[in-house]
Amino acid sequence: MKARNFYLLLYLCLCLVTTAGVFFTCQLQKFAVASYSRDLQQKADIAAAGLDSWAIKRMHLGEDRSGVDCEHIWQRLSMVHQAIPDLEYVYLMHKVGGEVRFLADTDEASCTDYSGPDGIYSEASEQLKQSFADGRGFVELGVADRWGTWASALSPVFDPLGGQVVAVFGIDLPYKHLSDHVSLFTWSGIAISFAVGSALLLFLLLHRRNKATEEQLLLLNDELEQGIVGLQRAEKEQLESLNFLEVLLNAIPASVIYKNAAGRFLGSNRRFVEALGLGSDEIVGKTSSELYSSKILPEQLAEIERQNNKLAGLGPLGELTYELTVDYGLGQKSSISVHSANFPNSDGEIGGSVAVFFDVTANHELQQALTASENRFRSIFNSAAAGVLVVDTEGRLMQSNPAFCHLVGYSYGDLLQMDCAQLVHPEDLTGASLFCEDAVADRAAPFSVRKRLRRRDGGSCHVQLNGSWVCDGQGEPEYAVVLVVDLDALQSAEAVGKAGK
Repeated sequence: MKARNFYLLLYLCLCLVTTAGVFFTCQLQKFAVASYSRDLQQKADIAAAGLDSWAIKRMHLGEDRSGVDCEHIWQRLSMVHQAIPDLEYVYLMHKVGGEVRFLADTDEASCTDYSGPDGIYSEASEQLKQSFADGRGFVELGVADRWGTWASALSPVFDPLGGQVVAVFGIDLPYKHLSDHVSLFTWSGIAISFAVGSALLLFLLLHRRNKATEEQLLLLNDELEQGIVGLQRAEKEQLESLNFLEVLLNAIPASVIYKNAAGRFLGSNRRFVEALGLGSDEIVGKTSSELYSSKILPEQLAEIERQNNKLAGLGPLGELTYELTVDYGLGQKSSISVHSANFPNSDGEIGGSVAVFFDVTANHELQQALTASENRFRSIFNSAAAGVLVVDTEGRLMQSNPAFCHLVGYSYGDLLQMDCAQLVHPEDLTGASLFCEDAVADRAAPFSVRKRLRRRDGGSCHVQLNGSWVCDGQGEPEYAVVLVVDLDALQSAEAVGKAGK
């Protein structure tokens, strides 16, 4: 709709400019004709005023017997002819007996179109004839006679005594001279009209373009404002994300660092800088060598560099886990578990790396203590003189020591494959359990029960089972540890002791 209105306005403006251009050109043509006529008339009046009116009067009256006046006037006419460019004819006419006749001109007597001193000018117009009566000069444009078509200016010459018109002075220029003069103004008008039209067209186009540009700028401004709002929102979200990430990193119960692809520190969490006794700004931009050189031994630093180079060779998504023993001097050592990973940049190459340090010294010490405790328990378990059993809540045998295996005559592997009821003498069997009903029912209290066990060789032995339940974290029994006392061996030992006494 806007484009249609614009083209309609453009059409109306072009029509207006064309109409104005035609009118302006016509006015210029009129001005050209008027100025040309005025200039031509002025030249004729000036030239006529310079003529010797006495000599002309004598010639008019036929009193120039010697021809002196005629020669003088001819010279004056010749001077006028030479003074005004492009003149074709310069002449004097007088009126005799109601007829207009040539009195003098600049042509030689031998000229073919010479009319003679009293040659009749038969093409004289009424205005020319009237000029002899009223003494008014005038201009004739486009007048055709036997010699051609002319632009003529005529000016009367008056009797110096009576004031009557004795002759009319005239100059003729080819009509083409006027046509060229008018054409110059015509083309000037056309050029000016074209320039004005072009300027108006250019103005309208520029105005439309500026309008479109203004609309585009407004649209762009709106987009920029929306973009700025979006950037501010994104910046706020990014700041919130960074704050969240900082809080998250500081909440991790381990030291965390992150580096760029060149291996220089970009930052860390609070636990890392506190462990090194440095400020956050003191680690940024440093390499591992620059940061750790005064903290750990050279061979440990070399191991860190070796692992960093190994991680760099794993690519943008590479991961690496290793342990490192750090000696801080004075016998203080720590075991550090390092979990590191690369992260890619926008080009898919290594953008940097992240590493998490866990101090596993306490874990190692605990593991060592557990191992030592287990070894002690196993040594006691295996070297005990009495039998020791580990039985689950269903009465199934989970573990036994060599003393119990020797007591019943079965190997450890055979015992694990057997049902517990197979070890109990049929007369002492309570259900399918080694234990009494009270021990099975009340698993929270220690128990003691006597049983007869069947041996592999078919015999039996009297034993006392002293045990207690081991519970899980919720207080539920998981298994029972049972000490098996060989009552037969004990009685034999007592009998031997009594006999010895």
